[in-house]
Amino acid sequence: MSRLHKRVVTLYAVTAVFFMVLLLRVFTVSSGTQFAEAAQQNSTLSLQVPGSRGIFYDCNGEPLVGGQDGYLAAVSPEPEAATALSTVLDGEEMDRVVERMGEGKPFLLKLPTSVSAPGLVLFPAYTRYDSGQTINHLLGYTDNTQEKGLSGLEKAYDSFLTGALPAGKVVYSVNALGRPLSGISPKVQNTQTELKKGIVLTLDKDIQSIAQKAADEYIPSGAIVVLEIPTGKVRASVSTPSFTMDTLAAAMESEDAPLINRALQNYNVGSSFKLVTAAAALEAGYTIEWEHECTGSVDVAGVVFHCYNNNTHGNLTMEGALAKSCNTYFISLARELGYEPILSMAKRLGFGSSLQLCTGISTPEGVLPEENVLASPAAVANFAFGQGDLLATPMQMASLVNCIASDGILTTPSLVECFIDENGEETQVAKVDGVQALSPDIARTLQKMMAAPLSYGTATTAMPDNGGAGGKTATAQTGMYNKEGDPVNQSWFVGYFPYENPRYAVAVLAEDTIQGSKTTNPAFKYIADHVKVE
Repeated sequence: MSRLHKRVVTLYAVTAVFFMVLLLRVFTVSSGTQFAEAAQQNSTLSLQVPGSRGIFYDCNGEPLVGGQDGYLAAVSPEPEAATALSTVLDGEEMDRVVERMGEGKPFLLKLPTSVSAPGLVLFPAYTRYDSGQTINHLLGYTDNTQEKGLSGLEKAYDSFLTGALPAGKVVYSVNALGRPLSGISPKVQNTQTELKKGIVLTLDKDIQSIAQKAADEYIPSGAIVVLEIPTGKVRASVSTPSFTMDTLAAAMESEDAPLINRALQNYNVGSSFKLVTAAAALEAGYTIEWEHECTGSVDVAGVVFHCYNNNTHGNLTMEGALAKSCNTYFISLARELGYEPILSMAKRLGFGSSLQLCTGISTPEGVLPEENVLASPAAVANFAFGQGDLLATPMQMASLVNCIASDGILTTPSLVECFIDENGEETQVAKVDGVQALSPDIARTLQKMMAAPLSYGTATTAMPDNGGAGGKTATAQTGMYNKEGDPVNQSWFVGYFPYENPRYAVAVLAEDTIQGSKTTNPAFKYIADHVKVE
């Protein structure tokens, strides 16, 4: 709006309001006895200003929900108020304001910025959700009034978040016609001007954004989890497809099930479980030099198991078998080792258990094969390379990598950093110390082995441009086929970066895909290339 236009609008608004107020006063005087009787019945008129729920912050103090979105003004029809409002509102908006002022009664008005004048009482206005948020699966959602959390973190911490900024109230002394009495200032209840109370999450807004971009590019359906090494703090958690609060109703009806948080759902894990089999073998005294000749398949009690795409890998050590993701190697290793050490190692590393990320947010228990099932040699063969009765979540797989990259210390992933009260004071959340699930030597051996897939194996397309990394691919069979008859699989990449002094553990899942590592490998690389490592 030009300066001249603003002056004209201001003059028009002030003049219009002035004459309206003057007419009201003339009407008051001419009302005679009727007004005198009404004046004896002076009462009050209240304007209710909505309160706000507590804020979710990221680990750097950045708001993860909405934040302040202008101001809400209680407006009394006075010329000074009109003058001030005309400086922050455009012509059409100001026309509507003048019309409302002409009614002679106080009203609420949303403003883009702060302004001060007699007749105006301002409160900060906060929005809860916006289309740019990327953690809706963890946040969950509230009812339409935003007064009650219905899912996710909103529900888990509802009692703490509700009423963080109490509702405001402006009470005017008015005559019987509901018009403010001249010379009497309104009474204001709750003059709190800043919302501080909230919960600091472990999520990092920048890392979350990077993981979301990787998912948008490569993972149409699946999940990405990024944990900080060695703390296990969840720095990013992405589930696709996603939803927004504006599309909530449609999401509930969608066949793609966008409301499901796939980062916390169980899936077949496939060859990424070979890390567990290798850990059990190393603990049992086998070395990485243990050799097996892969002919492309192996017969176990009449059941023939093949390597992926019927590849024949020849003579391999443990490192080479992990690099090439050789099924027959790990099947042969498990047949010598027996299922007990593998099952015991899996349980020790958290498989088959639930992960409690914070109050109200946990993963389902994973699925491990029962011992009576593992009495079958074919079941043991399946178990050795992550097939059969074995399910785990992306969060669990990221936790496995964190343990390996942390020299064997297993730490339960966490999602809440601290609480902040209405005065901005922090209350720390008690942290659970990690446990030594693997010996440091075995963990470091696995770290070395995990560099091989990216150097010369199945994960060369996951290698970041700088810093190196360790990781493992997986293609887990589901037994399902698409309309074209192609097998539908769960594709994984689990890994850490950088290779020296690892900082982040990552699990990438591409759900129900035939693309395999063409999706998960580049997603990991994108994250490793873009996340800043100090």
